[in-house]
Amino acid sequence: MLDIFLGWFVVAIPFLVSVGATVLALRLPHEKHYWKFVWGAIVIGVIFSALTYWQQVRTARQAVSDRDAAITQTAQETAKQTTDNVTAAMGTQYTALIDSLTAQNADLKTQLGTEGKKVDAIGNSPFINGTKPVKVEVTNNPTPPANDNPPPIHVAHLTLTQKPDVSTRADAPYKANLVIQSDIEMTTVRLVITCDGDLVAASGGFSGMSMGGSGLLRGHPNMAGMQYSGITPPFGPSSPGTMTIWAKSRVTCSDIQSF
Repeated sequence: MLDIFLGWFVVAIPFLVSVGATVLALRLPHEKHYWKFVWGAIVIGVIFSALTYWQQVRTARQAVSDRDAAITQTAQETAKQTTDNVTAAMGTQYTALIDSLTAQNADLKTQLGTEGKKVDAIGNSPFINGTKPVKVEVTNNPTPPANDNPPPIHVAHLTLTQKPDVSTRADAPYKANLVIQSDIEMTTVRLVITCDGDLVAASGGFSGMSMGGSGLLRGHPNMAGMQYSGITPPFGPSSPGTMTIWAKSRVTCSDIQSF
């Protein structure tokens, strides 16, 4: 309400002052009233200027407040709309997945109940609980037939091939790749490679799937070891193993042993 009054006041006062000053100037009864008119005009001008400045300051502050309120309201509406859109999209996208997982969970519960019944039936079997034992006879045969001789054990023969490579490590400018080959297939391997100099690092493995690890032997910086199991395809003539070594100077690895 005050802003509306000040706005009309700023517009109306200049007009009223101009008209009043003109009328007074024409109707001054005597020259002695001239200075009263001048001082009255100065006072009215100062008051008018002060009110005009106050109205401008209030208008500027109100504009800043309205702008901040508009920005805050726009940001809140945008965030709410974005959240609603994302929630709707996520719900649409994952509804089918949640329904599928719920159905699978129900199927698993049914299968577990069926399997539990089967296990209970086996446990209640008379052959398991001892109500109807089965007679078992064991016959010792101290003299096995001549054709039961076990086949001879074939010890693996390992070979090691070394080929230099380009190193990108600042602490180990020398790098070499070692290829390990065996004349028989093995799925479990424990190997130790000995070099004629100290190594900085070593890493190796087999193609395919395996479980284990490789690296330098603690307390023996010139030895690198590999221990893996479950090697698929098996380590053998058609599937060799590899070992990469890093050193500060050129080294030669020529001895490999299995343990």
